[in-house]
Amino acid sequence: MKTTLFLLLLGCTMMIFAQDADMQSSSGPLPPAGVDATGHESGSKALITVIPGVPAYQWYRGCGPTSLGMIFGYYDTHGFPGLIPGDASTQTAAVNTAIASTGHYSDYSLPLDYYPNLLSDLSEPPAGDEHSDDCIADFMLTSRSSVSNYWGWSWSSGICPAFNAYLNMTGQYTGSCNSLAASAFSFSDLQAEINANRPLMFLVDTDGDNSTDHFITVAGWQTDAGVDYYGCYHTWDANIHWYEYRGMQNGITWGVYRVYPFTVSTIVSELPEHEIPVNFSVAPNPAQDMIILRSDRPLDESLQIMLTDIRGSLLFEVQAEFNAQRSPYEWQVRLPASLPGGVYLLHLSRGEQRSILKLCTAP
Repeated sequence: MKTTLFLLLLGCTMMIFAQDADMQSSSGPLPPAGVDATGHESGSKALITVIPGVPAYQWYRGCGPTSLGMIFGYYDTHGFPGLIPGDASTQTAAVNTAIASTGHYSDYSLPLDYYPNLLSDLSEPPAGDEHSDDCIADFMLTSRSSVSNYWGWSWSSGICPAFNAYLNMTGQYTGSCNSLAASAFSFSDLQAEINANRPLMFLVDTDGDNSTDHFITVAGWQTDAGVDYYGCYHTWDANIHWYEYRGMQNGITWGVYRVYPFTVSTIVSELPEHEIPVNFSVAPNPAQDMIILRSDRPLDESLQIMLTDIRGSLLFEVQAEFNAQRSPYEWQVRLPASLPGGVYLLHLSRGEQRSILKLCTAP
Protein backbone atom coordinates (compact mmCIF):
# COMPACT_ATOMS: atom_id res chain seq x y z
CA MET A 1 0.00 0.00 0.00
CA LYS A 2 1.10 3.53 -0.74
CA THR A 3 2.39 5.51 2.26
CA THR A 4 0.49 8.77 2.72
CA LEU A 5 2.40 12.01 2.26
CA PHE A 6 0.22 13.89 4.73
CA LEU A 7 1.51 12.51 8.02
CA LEU A 8 2.13 15.99 9.49
CA LEU A 9 -1.46 17.15 9.10
CA LEU A 10 -3.25 17.26 12.45
CA GLY A 11 -6.42 18.53 14.12
CA CYS A 12 -8.77 20.48 11.87
CA THR A 13 -6.35 20.16 8.97
CA MET A 14 -6.68 16.38 9.20
CA MET A 15 -10.45 16.72 8.93
CA ILE A 16 -10.00 18.57 5.64
CA PHE A 17 -7.69 15.79 4.45
CA ALA A 18 -10.18 13.14 5.47
CA GLN A 19 -13.08 14.56 3.46
CA ASP A 20 -11.89 16.83 0.66
CA ALA A 21 -8.43 15.83 -0.57
CA ASP A 22 -8.01 14.24 -3.99
CA MET A 23 -6.96 10.65 -3.24
CA GLN A 24 -5.82 7.68 -5.34
CA SER A 25 -6.38 4.00 -5.73
CA SER A 26 -3.22 1.91 -5.66
CA SER A 27 -4.41 -1.69 -5.88
CA GLY A 28 -3.49 -4.35 -8.42
CA PRO A 29 -5.15 -7.43 -9.90
CA LEU A 30 -4.79 -9.40 -6.63
CA PRO A 31 -5.72 -8.41 -3.08
CA PRO A 32 -2.63 -7.26 -1.16
CA ALA A 33 -1.26 -9.53 1.55
CA GLY A 34 -3.14 -9.10 4.80
CA VAL A 35 -6.24 -7.52 3.24
CA ASP A 36 -9.54 -9.17 4.18
CA ALA A 37 -10.99 -10.04 0.79
CA THR A 38 -13.77 -12.19 2.30
CA GLY A 39 -15.63 -9.80 4.58
CA HIS A 40 -18.54 -10.41 6.91
CA GLU A 41 -20.45 -13.71 6.89
CA SER A 42 -24.15 -12.95 7.14
CA GLY A 43 -26.19 -14.40 9.97
CA SER A 44 -29.43 -16.26 9.45
CA LYS A 45 -31.50 -13.25 10.60
CA ALA A 46 -29.67 -10.62 8.57
CA LEU A 47 -31.79 -8.15 6.58
CA ILE A 48 -30.24 -8.07 3.09
CA THR A 49 -31.03 -6.25 -0.15
CA VAL A 50 -28.94 -6.75 -3.30
CA ILE A 51 -29.48 -5.24 -6.75
CA PRO A 52 -29.88 -8.18 -9.15
CA GLY A 53 -27.93 -8.26 -12.38
CA VAL A 54 -24.87 -6.17 -11.54
CA PRO A 55 -22.01 -7.84 -13.45
CA ALA A 56 -19.01 -8.82 -11.31
CA TYR A 57 -16.10 -7.85 -13.55
CA GLN A 58 -12.56 -8.75 -12.47
CA TRP A 59 -9.74 -6.21 -12.10
CA TYR A 60 -8.68 -5.13 -15.58
CA ARG A 61 -5.99 -2.48 -15.94
CA GLY A 62 -7.25 -0.60 -12.90
CA CYS A 63 -9.87 -0.96 -10.17
CA GLY A 64 -11.38 2.43 -11.02
CA PRO A 65 -12.23 1.74 -14.67
CA THR A 66 -13.25 -1.85 -13.80
CA SER A 67 -15.68 -0.65 -11.11
CA LEU A 68 -17.15 2.03 -13.36
CA GLY A 69 -17.36 -0.59 -16.09
CA MET A 70 -19.67 -2.62 -13.83
CA ILE A 71 -21.93 0.43 -13.49
CA PHE A 72 -22.17 0.79 -17.26
CA GLY A 73 -22.53 -2.97 -17.67
CA TYR A 74 -25.49 -2.97 -15.29
CA TYR A 75 -27.28 -0.12 -17.06
CA ASP A 76 -26.53 -1.66 -20.47
CA THR A 77 -28.49 -4.76 -19.48
CA HIS A 78 -31.25 -2.82 -17.69
CA GLY A 79 -32.83 -0.54 -20.24
CA PHE A 80 -29.88 1.29 -21.79
CA PRO A 81 -28.42 -0.98 -24.49
CA GLY A 82 -25.30 0.08 -26.34
CA LEU A 83 -23.34 1.38 -23.37
CA ILE A 84 -21.12 -1.70 -23.66
CA PRO A 85 -20.69 -3.51 -27.01
CA GLY A 86 -22.18 -7.00 -27.12
CA ASP A 87 -23.21 -8.91 -24.00
CA ALA A 88 -22.37 -6.85 -20.91
CA SER A 89 -23.63 -9.46 -18.43
CA THR A 90 -20.27 -11.24 -18.55
CA GLN A 91 -16.72 -9.96 -18.92
CA THR A 92 -16.13 -10.46 -22.63
CA ALA A 93 -13.24 -9.11 -24.69
CA ALA A 94 -15.52 -6.25 -25.75
CA VAL A 95 -16.21 -5.42 -22.10
CA ASN A 96 -12.47 -5.33 -21.41
CA THR A 97 -11.93 -3.02 -24.37
CA ALA A 98 -14.61 -0.67 -23.04
CA ILE A 99 -12.87 -0.69 -19.65
CA ALA A 100 -9.31 -0.19 -20.96
CA SER A 101 -8.49 -0.50 -24.64
CA THR A 102 -5.29 -1.79 -26.22
CA GLY A 103 -4.42 1.79 -27.11
CA HIS A 104 -4.78 2.80 -23.47
CA TYR A 105 -2.56 -0.03 -22.31
CA SER A 106 0.12 0.66 -24.91
CA ASP A 107 0.20 4.43 -24.41
CA TYR A 108 -0.24 4.77 -20.65
CA SER A 109 0.31 1.44 -18.87
CA LEU A 110 3.56 0.63 -20.64
CA PRO A 111 6.17 0.62 -19.36
CA LEU A 112 4.54 -0.97 -16.29
CA ASP A 113 5.52 1.03 -13.24
CA TYR A 114 5.07 0.46 -9.52
CA TYR A 115 5.28 2.80 -6.56
CA PRO A 116 7.60 4.60 -5.92
CA ASN A 117 9.29 4.38 -9.34
CA LEU A 118 7.09 6.41 -11.71
CA LEU A 119 8.01 5.93 -15.39
CA SER A 120 7.07 8.35 -18.17
CA ASP A 121 4.47 7.31 -20.74
CA LEU A 122 2.83 8.95 -23.74
CA SER A 123 0.72 11.21 -21.53
CA GLU A 124 3.85 13.35 -21.19
CA PRO A 125 4.69 16.05 -23.78
CA PRO A 126 4.75 16.33 -26.70
CA ALA A 127 1.01 16.05 -27.29
CA GLY A 128 -0.29 14.11 -30.27
CA ASP A 129 1.71 10.91 -30.04
CA GLU A 130 -1.00 9.15 -28.03
CA HIS A 131 -4.28 7.65 -29.26
CA SER A 132 -7.63 9.45 -28.96
CA ASP A 133 -9.55 8.65 -25.77
CA ASP A 134 -11.80 5.64 -26.43
CA CYS A 135 -12.41 3.84 -23.13
CA ILE A 136 -13.28 4.36 -19.47
CA ALA A 137 -9.65 4.22 -18.33
CA ASP A 138 -8.69 6.92 -20.84
CA PHE A 139 -11.37 9.28 -19.56
CA MET A 140 -10.36 8.51 -15.95
CA LEU A 141 -6.69 9.31 -16.66
CA THR A 142 -5.80 5.91 -15.23
CA SER A 143 -2.09 4.96 -15.31
CA ARG A 144 -1.00 8.32 -16.75
CA SER A 145 2.39 9.40 -15.48
CA SER A 146 1.58 13.05 -16.27
CA VAL A 147 -0.86 13.07 -13.33
CA SER A 148 1.28 10.85 -11.07
CA ASN A 149 -0.68 7.68 -11.65
CA TYR A 150 1.22 4.40 -11.62
CA TRP A 151 -0.04 1.38 -13.54
CA GLY A 152 -3.72 0.86 -12.67
CA TRP A 153 -3.97 3.87 -10.35
CA SER A 154 -6.73 6.50 -10.61
CA TRP A 155 -7.65 9.68 -8.74
CA SER A 156 -10.87 10.19 -6.79
CA SER A 157 -11.54 13.34 -8.85
CA GLY A 158 -11.51 11.33 -12.09
CA ILE A 159 -14.64 9.22 -11.60
CA CYS A 160 -17.37 11.71 -12.53
CA PRO A 161 -15.50 13.21 -15.51
CA ALA A 162 -14.93 9.67 -16.81
CA PHE A 163 -18.60 8.76 -16.31
CA ASN A 164 -19.79 11.86 -18.17
CA ALA A 165 -17.25 11.56 -20.99
CA TYR A 166 -18.02 7.90 -21.61
CA LEU A 167 -21.77 8.62 -21.70
CA ASN A 168 -21.14 11.46 -24.16
CA MET A 169 -19.11 9.11 -26.35
CA THR A 170 -22.11 6.77 -26.70
CA GLY A 171 -24.24 9.64 -28.03
CA GLN A 172 -27.44 8.03 -26.72
CA TYR A 173 -27.58 8.72 -23.03
CA THR A 174 -27.05 11.33 -20.36
CA GLY A 175 -26.85 10.99 -16.59
CA SER A 176 -25.48 12.27 -13.33
CA CYS A 177 -22.56 11.44 -11.06
CA ASN A 178 -21.97 12.92 -7.62
CA SER A 179 -18.76 12.72 -5.62
CA LEU A 180 -19.62 12.78 -1.92
CA ALA A 181 -17.64 12.49 1.27
CA ALA A 182 -18.66 9.41 3.25
CA SER A 183 -19.65 11.70 6.14
CA ALA A 184 -22.24 13.31 3.84
CA PHE A 185 -23.80 9.99 2.82
CA SER A 186 -25.70 8.13 5.52
CA PHE A 187 -26.56 4.46 5.60
CA SER A 188 -30.16 5.51 4.91
CA ASP A 189 -28.90 7.24 1.76
CA LEU A 190 -27.16 4.03 0.76
CA GLN A 191 -30.34 2.03 1.35
CA ALA A 192 -32.33 4.46 -0.80
CA GLU A 193 -29.94 4.08 -3.74
CA ILE A 194 -29.85 0.30 -3.52
CA ASN A 195 -33.62 0.04 -3.08
CA ALA A 196 -33.99 2.14 -6.23
CA ASN A 197 -31.72 -0.30 -8.14
CA ARG A 198 -28.92 2.23 -8.61
CA PRO A 199 -25.47 0.69 -7.98
CA LEU A 200 -22.72 2.99 -6.69
CA MET A 201 -18.96 3.22 -6.48
CA PHE A 202 -16.90 3.68 -3.30
CA LEU A 203 -13.26 4.62 -2.83
CA VAL A 204 -12.08 2.75 0.27
CA ASP A 205 -9.11 2.03 2.49
CA THR A 206 -8.89 -1.76 2.55
CA ASP A 207 -6.03 -2.10 5.05
CA GLY A 208 -6.95 0.58 7.61
CA ASP A 209 -3.85 2.76 7.19
CA ASN A 210 -5.98 5.90 6.69
CA SER A 211 -4.99 6.12 3.02
CA THR A 212 -7.25 5.14 0.12
CA ASP A 213 -6.27 2.25 -2.12
CA HIS A 214 -9.22 0.66 -3.93
CA PHE A 215 -12.37 1.46 -5.94
CA ILE A 216 -15.31 -0.94 -5.64
CA THR A 217 -18.83 -1.33 -7.03
CA VAL A 218 -21.53 -1.31 -4.35
CA ALA A 219 -24.72 -3.27 -5.04
CA GLY A 220 -26.23 -4.13 -1.64
CA TRP A 221 -26.93 -3.21 1.94
CA GLN A 222 -27.32 -5.41 4.98
CA THR A 223 -28.16 -5.02 8.66
CA ASP A 224 -27.03 -7.95 10.76
CA ALA A 225 -27.23 -8.03 14.57
CA GLY A 226 -27.63 -4.26 14.63
CA VAL A 227 -24.58 -3.57 12.44
CA ASP A 228 -24.90 -1.93 9.01
CA TYR A 229 -22.90 -3.27 6.06
CA TYR A 230 -22.43 -2.43 2.39
CA GLY A 231 -22.25 -5.19 -0.22
CA CYS A 232 -19.65 -4.82 -2.95
CA TYR A 233 -18.00 -6.45 -5.93
CA HIS A 234 -14.37 -5.68 -5.18
CA THR A 235 -12.88 -6.71 -8.57
CA TRP A 236 -10.88 -9.64 -7.10
CA ASP A 237 -13.54 -12.35 -7.57
CA ALA A 238 -17.14 -12.72 -8.75
CA ASN A 239 -18.78 -12.80 -5.29
CA ILE A 240 -20.49 -10.04 -3.33
CA HIS A 241 -18.66 -9.17 -0.10
CA TRP A 242 -19.93 -7.39 3.00
CA TYR A 243 -18.07 -4.78 5.03
CA GLU A 244 -19.23 -2.52 7.84
CA TYR A 245 -20.33 0.89 6.61
CA ARG A 246 -17.89 3.27 8.30
CA GLY A 247 -15.89 6.28 7.25
CA MET A 248 -12.17 5.98 6.62
CA GLN A 249 -9.96 6.32 9.66
CA ASN A 250 -6.81 4.76 11.01
CA GLY A 251 -7.33 1.16 12.08
CA ILE A 252 -10.65 0.74 10.21
CA THR A 253 -10.35 -1.70 7.32
CA TRP A 254 -12.55 -1.14 4.29
CA GLY A 255 -13.49 2.31 5.58
CA VAL A 256 -15.24 4.50 3.03
CA TYR A 257 -13.63 7.73 1.84
CA ARG A 258 -15.71 8.71 -1.20
CA VAL A 259 -19.17 7.75 -2.47
CA TYR A 260 -20.34 8.03 -6.08
CA PRO A 261 -24.08 7.71 -6.83
CA PHE A 262 -25.08 7.58 -10.51
CA THR A 263 -28.14 7.92 -12.72
CA VAL A 264 -28.50 7.20 -16.44
CA SER A 265 -31.28 8.45 -18.73
CA THR A 266 -32.03 8.57 -22.44
CA ILE A 267 -31.34 11.78 -24.33
CA VAL A 268 -34.64 13.32 -25.47
CA SER A 269 -34.16 15.16 -28.74
CA GLU A 270 -35.64 18.63 -28.98
CA LEU A 271 -38.59 18.52 -31.37
CA PRO A 272 -40.17 21.37 -33.30
CA GLU A 273 -43.07 22.88 -31.40
CA HIS A 274 -45.71 21.32 -33.62
CA GLU A 275 -44.22 17.82 -33.10
CA ILE A 276 -44.17 17.83 -29.30
CA PRO A 277 -46.79 15.35 -28.00
CA VAL A 278 -49.79 16.87 -26.23
CA ASN A 279 -52.02 15.19 -23.66
CA PHE A 280 -55.73 15.99 -23.60
CA SER A 281 -58.52 15.58 -21.08
CA VAL A 282 -62.27 16.02 -21.36
CA ALA A 283 -64.80 17.39 -18.85
CA PRO A 284 -67.44 16.90 -17.73
CA ASN A 285 -67.41 13.17 -18.23
CA PRO A 286 -70.18 11.91 -18.25
CA ALA A 287 -71.36 14.83 -20.40
CA GLN A 288 -74.71 16.19 -21.54
CA ASP A 289 -74.76 18.81 -24.29
CA MET A 290 -71.36 20.51 -23.90
CA ILE A 291 -67.77 19.35 -23.27
CA ILE A 292 -64.48 21.17 -22.71
CA LEU A 293 -61.28 19.68 -24.09
CA ARG A 294 -58.13 20.70 -22.24
CA SER A 295 -54.48 20.32 -23.33
CA ASP A 296 -51.50 20.05 -20.98
CA ARG A 297 -49.76 22.97 -22.70
CA PRO A 298 -50.91 26.00 -24.73
CA LEU A 299 -51.62 25.51 -28.43
CA ASP A 300 -52.12 28.06 -31.17
CA GLU A 301 -53.66 25.90 -33.85
CA SER A 302 -56.95 24.23 -34.74
CA LEU A 303 -58.00 20.82 -33.49
CA GLN A 304 -59.88 18.28 -35.61
CA ILE A 305 -62.48 16.44 -33.51
CA MET A 306 -64.45 13.32 -34.49
CA LEU A 307 -66.95 11.46 -32.33
CA THR A 308 -67.58 7.76 -33.04
CA ASP A 309 -69.39 4.95 -31.31
CA ILE A 310 -67.33 2.12 -29.85
CA ARG A 311 -67.52 0.29 -33.21
CA GLY A 312 -65.87 3.23 -34.99
CA SER A 313 -68.92 4.58 -36.85
CA LEU A 314 -68.62 8.35 -37.34
CA LEU A 315 -71.36 10.30 -35.54
CA PHE A 316 -70.03 13.84 -35.45
CA GLU A 317 -67.07 15.86 -36.82
CA VAL A 318 -65.96 19.42 -36.24
CA GLN A 319 -62.84 21.54 -36.46
CA ALA A 320 -62.29 23.59 -33.32
CA GLU A 321 -60.42 26.74 -34.32
CA PHE A 322 -57.83 28.44 -32.17
CA ASN A 323 -59.21 31.61 -30.59
CA ALA A 324 -56.65 33.93 -29.01
CA GLN A 325 -59.39 35.59 -26.97
CA ARG A 326 -60.02 32.34 -25.08
CA SER A 327 -57.68 30.12 -23.13
CA PRO A 328 -55.02 28.45 -25.37
CA TYR A 329 -55.49 25.34 -23.20
CA GLU A 330 -59.23 24.79 -23.89
CA TRP A 331 -61.67 24.03 -26.69
CA GLN A 332 -65.43 24.12 -26.10
CA VAL A 333 -67.47 21.68 -28.15
CA ARG A 334 -71.27 21.32 -28.31
CA LEU A 335 -72.46 17.75 -28.76
CA PRO A 336 -75.34 16.77 -31.12
CA ALA A 337 -78.70 17.16 -29.42
CA SER A 338 -79.87 13.77 -30.69
CA LEU A 339 -76.94 11.89 -29.11
CA PRO A 340 -78.34 9.13 -26.83
CA GLY A 341 -76.71 8.20 -23.54
CA GLY A 342 -73.83 5.75 -23.86
CA VAL A 343 -70.09 5.30 -24.36
CA TYR A 344 -68.31 7.01 -27.26
CA LEU A 345 -64.81 7.74 -28.52
CA LEU A 346 -63.41 11.21 -29.18
CA HIS A 347 -60.73 11.24 -31.89
CA LEU A 348 -58.51 14.33 -31.74
CA SER A 349 -56.14 15.24 -34.59
CA ARG A 350 -53.39 17.84 -34.50
CA GLY A 351 -51.15 17.65 -37.54
CA GLU A 352 -49.77 14.11 -37.62
CA GLN A 353 -50.62 13.43 -33.98
CA ARG A 354 -53.68 11.48 -32.92
CA SER A 355 -55.34 11.07 -29.52
CA ILE A 356 -58.40 9.08 -28.47
CA LEU A 357 -60.47 9.78 -25.37
CA LYS A 358 -63.42 7.81 -23.99
CA LEU A 359 -66.55 9.92 -23.46
CA CYS A 360 -69.68 8.91 -21.62
CA THR A 361 -72.98 10.77 -22.11
CA ALA A 362 -75.87 10.91 -19.71
CA PRO A 363 -79.25 9.52 -20.83
